[in-house]
Amino acid sequence: DPVAYLIDMEGEVVHKWSDGSSQWHHVELLPDGDLLGVVQNRGLFRLNWQSEVEWVVSMLFHHDVDADDNGDIYGIARQDMLTSHGSLPIYILNDHHIILDSKGEIRKRIPLYEVVEDLIPPINSSRAWGM
Repeated sequence: DPVAYLIDMEGEVVHKWSDGSSQWHHVELLPDGDLLGVVQNRGLFRLNWQSEVEWVVSMLFHHDVDADDNGDIYGIARQDMLTSHGSLPIYILNDHHIILDSKGEIRKRIPLYEVVEDLIPPINSSRAWGM
């Protein structure tokens, strides 16, 4: 079962969270005692101190999540995308920097491909297809 423990400096368990759901990839403790968790490529959730689910955002979140002092939550999520590079159509996994409020509502979404798109050099289509 997925479980997270809060352990004091003496190694004693102070608190435990568990929701009996799918495997957690990463968790973060919030100042109010809630827990943020990433279920790899499935979603992001928030549990309260009693291990009750406050909210779930179903997106392809992965690796890490963090929150700032004003309660905004920062994560990374993937989305399949068809784009073109030069004259070639290509599928990519486009990571998005996601900013949520403390209630799990998306405040901002920044597609990273759009940030770096102009930095990617053009490719020769015959070289790309091994001709």
